[in-house]
Amino acid sequence: MMNTNGAYRPLNFNIKNAADDTAVIDIDGFIGRDIFEEWMTGKPSPNTVENLKNKLREITAKKVIVNINSPGGDLNDGLVIMEMLQSKSAEVVTNIQGFSASAATVIGQAGTTRRMSENAFMLIHRVMFGFCGYLNQNTMYDMIQDAEVIDTQLIKMYRKQSSLKEDEIADLMDEGGGYGRWITAEDALEFGFIDEIYDPADESDEDVDRLEGEDVENMKRNVRELAIQGMKGSEEFVNAFFGKELQSGKVTEKKSNKVKELQEEADSAGEARTRNLIIKQKLEV
Repeated sequence: MMNTNGAYRPLNFNIKNAADDTAVIDIDGFIGRDIFEEWMTGKPSPNTVENLKNKLREITAKKVIVNINSPGGDLNDGLVIMEMLQSKSAEVVTNIQGFSASAATVIGQAGTTRRMSENAFMLIHRVMFGFCGYLNQNTMYDMIQDAEVIDTQLIKMYRKQSSLKEDEIADLMDEGGGYGRWITAEDALEFGFIDEIYDPADESDEDVDRLEGEDVENMKRNVRELAIQGMKGSEEFVNAFFGKELQSGKVTEKKSNKVKELQEEADSAGEARTRNLIIKQKLEV
């Protein structure tokens, strides 16, 4: 899906075929707000509850396949996303892929059918806090109490979904000094964290996203059409990129003509990028 608030960029929450019989949601990367990434890129974090909520409302499919490939992130976002998927009036299939940990495993429990690739790994751990600044013993004690409450609730959540007892789940979370340990798909199945192991190469598996080339071409075409609709005339384009210069009269006729030429070239390029980006890149060369 595309965020059209002035710039076109892909979301990590990629939802396709929302109105067909089956919809696919890809959850990749950090879950929740990644403040460091926002500081580095100047862009809002994509994998948040707010971003997914409205997208889920658009889905009318009878089955929703959720592909999860994430190291985890914000527990609050993970819990709310899990509950949103559970409340969806559709069959939900969760596919855990790659190295998925922490809040990603929480979302993985949302499936009507919980699955894991035979090549994937999963990790659960004790709750962790990220902080900066100065702490005193009272603050630290309060954090420990909060952590105990959260850990207890998480253990109950996993216990409800798995075949392990609460103390066994706690022991698994305690490994590695509370950072947990990576378990295989076979382990996850034995512990009851998933319902089945799948082979990504199994062509008869209807719950595997085949990443067909036609889907990719459709996506490229949609992006191209959005770009053309978004900037129809050279004057609008010039205003978007040179608004301040236009107001001050610093944009020369020669530069304006160059923009028009590049605009025409971008329209005929047939590339799966917005023509704004194509033109901007060439102007910077």
